[in-house]
Amino acid sequence: MSQASCAICALIIRGNNTSCTPYSPWCLDEPVEILKCNKESKQTIIPFFYRVNPTDVQKLTGNFRKAFAIAVLEEVLDKDSSQKVGNWKRALIEVSNLGGWDSRVTKDEAELVEKIVNDVLEKFNEMSKSDDSYDCKLIGIKSHVEKIEQLLIDENVVGINGMGGIGKTTIAKEVYRRNKNEFDGHHFVEDVKAKKKSQIANDVQKKIIHQLLKKKHVGDLSDFNRRKLKSKKVLIVFYDVDNRDDLKDLVRECDLYCERSRIIVTSRDLQLLKYVCSEEGIYEVEKLTDSQGLKLFSLHAFGQNLPKQEYKELSELVANYSRGNPLALRVLGSHLSDMSIEEWESELEKLKGQSFPEIRKVLQISYDGLGRNEKKIFLDIACFFKGQNKDD
Repeated sequence: MSQASCAICALIIRGNNTSCTPYSPWCLDEPVEILKCNKESKQTIIPFFYRVNPTDVQKLTGNFRKAFAIAVLEEVLDKDSSQKVGNWKRALIEVSNLGGWDSRVTKDEAELVEKIVNDVLEKFNEMSKSDDSYDCKLIGIKSHVEKIEQLLIDENVVGINGMGGIGKTTIAKEVYRRNKNEFDGHHFVEDVKAKKKSQIANDVQKKIIHQLLKKKHVGDLSDFNRRKLKSKKVLIVFYDVDNRDDLKDLVRECDLYCERSRIIVTSRDLQLLKYVCSEEGIYEVEKLTDSQGLKLFSLHAFGQNLPKQEYKELSELVANYSRGNPLALRVLGSHLSDMSIEEWESELEKLKGQSFPEIRKVLQISYDGLGRNEKKIFLDIACFFKGQNKDD
């Protein structure tokens, strides 16, 4: 996946009751070329329907049909006219499916112009935030993002799996940030588990569709809304999914979106991800290497890539204790920052045989998500020591 070029195509479709008649062959070539720019150069399209019903454009009905017929007559002597007319029709249908600004909705033209200007500025602002740079404190993030971007080329649904604190959300947010402007619509659904507790699946889905279609109110999925969604290339991220039914409700209708759309799901449950992803579409987040772990810890403890010389041995002990888990490294680094060596030794002594509260809270979620029998099995396994008699 490559970054979207920082350009916007404005496409104005006018009704034939305006002072300027737009229905020359040249004007109908324009949407064809603009859609080409969108597909080849990833440019963003903002359609503007001025005194014309978008449905008339989509279905070639009403006054728009008469005007279209006039333009077709002007091309009748062209040897490639049939192919050109076919291209016009397809372009008009595709553009009208994208939605856009409708002058019939906001009748005050000054207000409408202001809204369009603000929309363009907002899109440019989003584009400026999406670049190839990475936060220097996100150690190892580039490799993760590149591997997931590679999966997104062929997979409609990509799963990100791993233990608590390993960085699934951070990785998903980076992939989303870098790639969202390549899509006609995008939405990051944070904390699916919490949302499902307070809202039914249908309400969550309506909010997603509202975000993708940029509509104030979305009732039931009408045929019109389905067509619009089907025509849009969208990117959706579902973060922290732990229930198969939730995933079924939110992701099952992949046919709502066009084939070029992409869905990313993060979860600690590998079996749950296998329910919606192919085996090749699941990315297992691995722990940081020893050198990466020490670097991340040092950034939070000392504000530099390597530990201070007098803290080197203690820092290596902490990095080893954290087992390459980014959350543990960040929390402990921030906690120990500005402490003396004596205070470090005291804090590390406290950690023997127990975990840091903030880390334990995150890891506890995985345990709490187990069923009653699974909890018993987990505790049995956790209490078995290799080489010891099981009767003990």
